[in-house]
Amino acid sequence: MSVYHPKRNDKGQPVVIKHPSQPTPLTAWVDPTAVATVVPAGAMPAALNGVPFANWTEVPDSAEGWQALNGQGDAEPEFLPHMWTDTAAGVVVEEADGRIWLVAPCNA
Repeated sequence: MSVYHPKRNDKGQPVVIKHPSQPTPLTAWVDPTAVATVVPAGAMPAALNGVPFANWTEVPDSAEGWQALNGQGDAEPEFLPHMWTDTAAGVVVEEADGRIWLVAPCNA
């Protein structure tokens, strides 16, 4: 049985999640020894380490909109994709208490 991402792709088509994860209970988020997993549109705690979670409701829908966000955070080098590899994204964050966040988009 296919699992679909709650958001459609740029062409308005449903997106099948190729290797769906299973979410962990919310209690895992407050246990520094546990692994916590969230899935698209899954339940999240209200905050973690005093930082509130919130949905991003004003996501740009054009190249101009994304360009307008440039400069709001730390400076990033120009992105130059390589012809021989797929473009990908992800985030690694280390909390002050030593916990690690690994964030990767569905389907790589």
